[in-house]
Amino acid sequence: ECWLEKDNHKIQRDCYDKGKEYVDKGKMKYWFSKIEYPIYHFDFETFPCPMPRFKGENPYRQSPFEFSLHIERKPGVCDKEADNFIFLNRECYDDERLELVQAIISHFEFNEDGTLRGTMLAQNTTFEKDRLKELAKQFPEYADKLLAIREKSMDLIHLLKTNEAFYSEDFATTSKIINYYHKDLSGSYSIKKTLPVLVPSLTYKGMDVGNGSQAYIAYINYDSTEQTVFGGNPMTTKAERRTALELYCQQDTWAMVEILRAVRKKI
Repeated sequence: ECWLEKDNHKIQRDCYDKGKEYVDKGKMKYWFSKIEYPIYHFDFETFPCPMPRFKGENPYRQSPFEFSLHIERKPGVCDKEADNFIFLNRECYDDERLELVQAIISHFEFNEDGTLRGTMLAQNTTFEKDRLKELAKQFPEYADKLLAIREKSMDLIHLLKTNEAFYSEDFATTSKIINYYHKDLSGSYSIKKTLPVLVPSLTYKGMDVGNGSQAYIAYINYDSTEQTVFGGNPMTTKAERRTALELYCQQDTWAMVEILRAVRKKI
């Protein structure tokens, strides 16, 4: 007899016991029906400095120093290299936020009425939306376009997990129930968990920079002559750290492209 009461817990237990995966094709198809192409797979890397780094920032503000963007113009049509753009600060202690903002604006497309042509997609979109709002306040001359990107966004986690507000209108009885589960998720929908389940060929293991904390540590140690080692190759030079940061941030947005491909095959 099962003592679990919540539907999501029952699904998780069933997947674990039977070694199967759970897929709600209806809700997943609905998610895809709401997304407008091109999809801008977008990810910031930030440094939560205890003291404000630059004008207009607050203590522990998540200060962006890098972003990666993969543009998927049609379903599944996206090349890892040709459709990717990466911005990465050249120096650690220089304020390059204006260049970062200009790079964002130049790689997103806008309609004549100022709205975004397409959809910005991120994993936990709230993080990217908060950074865009902060940048819009700091650089008001670019606020309209930054906020237009923020306005037309969707969250990858809503595709795999769920979001009651997003699904409630058409899936009132199942809006709280997860859309996908596999025992190897262990209850987590972070991209570090979902990627190896859905796209086993991609991994963060062995990367010179393999998570967000390692990313900003590599960044603030740009000019250090001491080795930085996180489990991959030792990094001693700025060039090595920059290459590792570029590959890591690119992996984050490419992972989203590949996760969408994998889900499309399942539904």
